[in-house]
Amino acid sequence: MKKYLIQTVMNKSVLISFILLLFSQLVIAKTSYFFLDLDNDIESYSINAYTLNTKELYNIDKEVILYNISVNSKGNLHSSQYNNLIILFSVLPTFDESNSLWIELNDFPSTLDLISFKDLCILAENRILGANSPYFHPNNYQVITKKNGKYFKSKNAFVQFFLIEDLPVELNVPKSTIQLNQNHISIYEMEKIHDKYNLNYSPFNPFDYSNLFDNRFERFYLSKKLTIQGMNAYKFWSFKAWNSEIDDLDWDRGVDRFIYIPGKGIVAASLDFYFKDPLPKAYPRLPRRAIDNQTFKNNVISEKVMLAEELK
Repeated sequence: MKKYLIQTVMNKSVLISFILLLFSQLVIAKTSYFFLDLDNDIESYSINAYTLNTKELYNIDKEVILYNISVNSKGNLHSSQYNNLIILFSVLPTFDESNSLWIELNDFPSTLDLISFKDLCILAENRILGANSPYFHPNNYQVITKKNGKYFKSKNAFVQFFLIEDLPVELNVPKSTIQLNQNHISIYEMEKIHDKYNLNYSPFNPFDYSNLFDNRFERFYLSKKLTIQGMNAYKFWSFKAWNSEIDDLDWDRGVDRFIYIPGKGIVAASLDFYFKDPLPKAYPRLPRRAIDNQTFKNNVISEKVMLAEELK
């Protein structure tokens, strides 16, 4: 009888703990919105927006919008800690019947949870430096825009933070850092190195669900330097785990491959995590690409990206 009572108490404790954990996650995982006023110049930050078409990479005709946000030199947040910061919001297609990225609002959404630019910079700093910070999920941060006097809320977006550096090539490159001065190495060349040494943390196959990847090796590698419309550009690829999420998309992968132009921001990208099948059951089971798995993998190895329509 005593043993039964102890077991019952233990079971109840486990159940209560699970419910409290679930409730805390629901409370913590709220959606915050960052307001982008596209009608007016903002003193604190500047915006470089680019439109990507998914046809050239995933063979479906959809749009992605990239908002590169950086601190203005004359703004009240101008300081050495934020000078090299880029906050990137990617607004994604939702594959619904409307084929729109936005929901139009009747008025300024004062009832929504809005995050200030200062708090967004602090969040970025904590994430980049690896400091202790509250629960963070990239998809919990959405965008509200004002354009031509009208307000719009993104249907599906996520945020990433980047630190731009031009340090001596001998120094280590931390993750989330776009280091412009480093030796060039392509995905193809890195894959050969991993094959040669039979390393078990190779993140090159998007469809390998058994691969164990050590996240200590995460970083952005510089693949090549190039010129786009007379501007110096840098092409990077992400050394990150695939299929790290069981019940959700791999939001932390973000822009897998991208091109950065100083003063412009990220002007080309791939978003393989979002367009890769199979999809988690929580999302609409609609085709997100019209290419087979081999073509998808070839795009990874050949480092294909979607270039901004504004730069074509």
